[in-house]
Amino acid sequence: MKTFLLNIILCFVCSVTFAQWTQLPGPGGGRVYSLASIGSNLFAGTEGAGVFQSIDNGLSWTPINNGLGHHTIQAMAVSGNSLYAGTPIGLFRTDNNGSTWIAMNLGVSGASIKSLAASGSTIFAGSYAHGVFLSLNNGASWSSVNTGLTHDKVNALAIIGSNVFAGTQGGGVYLSTNNGTSWATVNVGIPDTTIYAFGVLGTNLFIGTYRGGVCLTTDFGTTWSSRNNGIGNGVINSFATKGTKIFGGHNTGNVFVSDDNGLNWLPKSVGVQNAYNHALNYSGTSLIAGTKNGVFISEDDGDTWTIRNHGLSNTYVKDIEVQGSTLFVATFGDGVLKSTDQGNSWTTCNAGLPTMDFHTLTIDGANIYAGSFDDGIFYSNDGGNSWSGLNNGISNGNIKTILVAGTILFAGGAGGVYKSSNSGASWTSMRTGLTNYHIIGLVELGSNIYAASDGGGIYVSSNSATSWSPVNNGISDLREYCLTVNGANLYAGSQNGKVYFSDNLGFSWTNIGFATTGVGQVRDIMFKDSTMLATTHSLVYFSNNNGLDWDSIDGTGMDVNNLYCTTISGNNLFAGTSQKGAFVNSSILLSLNKLDWDNSQITLFPNPVSKGDVFFTLSSNVDFVGATICIYNTLGQVMHTETISGISKKVISLKDVLPGVYFVTVVENGRSNTRKLVAN
Repeated sequence: MKTFLLNIILCFVCSVTFAQWTQLPGPGGGRVYSLASIGSNLFAGTEGAGVFQSIDNGLSWTPINNGLGHHTIQAMAVSGNSLYAGTPIGLFRTDNNGSTWIAMNLGVSGASIKSLAASGSTIFAGSYAHGVFLSLNNGASWSSVNTGLTHDKVNALAIIGSNVFAGTQGGGVYLSTNNGTSWATVNVGIPDTTIYAFGVLGTNLFIGTYRGGVCLTTDFGTTWSSRNNGIGNGVINSFATKGTKIFGGHNTGNVFVSDDNGLNWLPKSVGVQNAYNHALNYSGTSLIAGTKNGVFISEDDGDTWTIRNHGLSNTYVKDIEVQGSTLFVATFGDGVLKSTDQGNSWTTCNAGLPTMDFHTLTIDGANIYAGSFDDGIFYSNDGGNSWSGLNNGISNGNIKTILVAGTILFAGGAGGVYKSSNSGASWTSMRTGLTNYHIIGLVELGSNIYAASDGGGIYVSSNSATSWSPVNNGISDLREYCLTVNGANLYAGSQNGKVYFSDNLGFSWTNIGFATTGVGQVRDIMFKDSTMLATTHSLVYFSNNNGLDWDSIDGTGMDVNNLYCTTISGNNLFAGTSQKGAFVNSSILLSLNKLDWDNSQITLFPNPVSKGDVFFTLSSNVDFVGATICIYNTLGQVMHTETISGISKKVISLKDVLPGVYFVTVVENGRSNTRKLVAN
């Protein structure tokens, strides 16, 4: 209990526990590293969000991570009714379709499992730095089997009869004919010794290499021949087979198919540029691709594809904005998506976009502007149905903020500030006076434009960005992550958990943020009526008195440690996260301005407590009803706690308290107040 309260009380923060978060079934997507199937159950292993299960051929997905010690799934394999999942910290198994997972004892702590292969009750696990592990009893016990295996980074495993193949990082292919007791290299004819994937077609074995394309052996590795006609440059990361056909997942997003043992390959696009195929699987009549953009399924051997990401909440949501009642999100990896039903379902809005990686969205009436990681600015005036580039004059396409100021557009990013006076048809660099070109936020206040930078603090321009001047008086942390205007006031959030406030056009700033470290970056600041909300990497905080006191919105239901953004739509508070998609809190906004006592309602007397005094009085202008009083020292240790009810005044003894600074917190039915008490 003391550890928990140290994090929230010392910074004048109490958690509001009656309003919880719900993970939305999207926006779906994100990297899918591995695929598997048991009967009609499909499984997708993701980067950061664990394992998802579908029982309806991918129409919907549900996370199944109970007991799973790490949520990046690098490999999966099936043995009977058991599903194995390889993670960066070890190997896990489920025997009940993911209801529960148990850790496998490999004999090595923290082994990163990159590849798996199973035959009956025999399981091989390839690791990144510990070679190969073997179980002969469906995971009950394991042993290391590395004799002759001189390269210990094993990216791929395959079993053909009594032959076991290991594809390594830099060592090519190793073969064991005695169940892993010993290994020998079989690399004759292989042009590149970094192996990413194996594909088994009957007794033939295909490999996907880093720079050498695809190779085939028909004699269990004695010799290899290249099979690249039609594939071109790039890397085959995965294989799947059906009858005489073999499919290869390419890093461009294409799936290549060959029906002549690899002599010729034909591309089958999944319909998304640069989708990067990590995994392929054939289940029943469905060819399934796990990509950088989620799951795609084809029922006609790759001729046509359907995206199947509903519930696959594995996306990096970098920004959330509202147009009327429609939510739009900018993601890293999945482009732009929208929801017309408050996040219950999502559709992609990527027609005309050459990239799927975005930082920010700005909505101005019917106009939507999107800033990308590397490809500049894009514009839509039809609800995201189509996009056009607006990049004439943009020399650095890493755009993190876009401001509409009347008829003028401003854009900021890694190249400083750009300005357009013709609706984005052309841009001019506006960097005079900027000493830091990494611009995170842009706002307009009166006739001034303000720019927040990552390292240079805040800049102001009074001449439409023709020149800039720093305005950092009172700002100690010059790494700013957001900038907001509310009325005539400016607010900036910093790297080290500070919230800065200026009521004089930025000429001076006051830190009104959290009084302790560890809160993390303040990534978003916004207002709901008179309530200020500040989004950090792990929690959303709010203040009803301009930062004098802060409360955190309870994170229950949102098991994340990397919040990116928040927005308000109606009475819903939405949050975008890293690798967990989006969440909604549907009740907190109705109660925010009712939670705290005004400072005039809670008094401490005397304060400071002079030497010789052994009592102070805590009083209120209303009776307490089941209020909890806690006194903490500056280390967060509980010095005194009690519950009072039916009275408005309480005398508390300090006879065992040493001189120093203390914090007195009163919590009652969700509302709270924290006051500083000095004992001399």
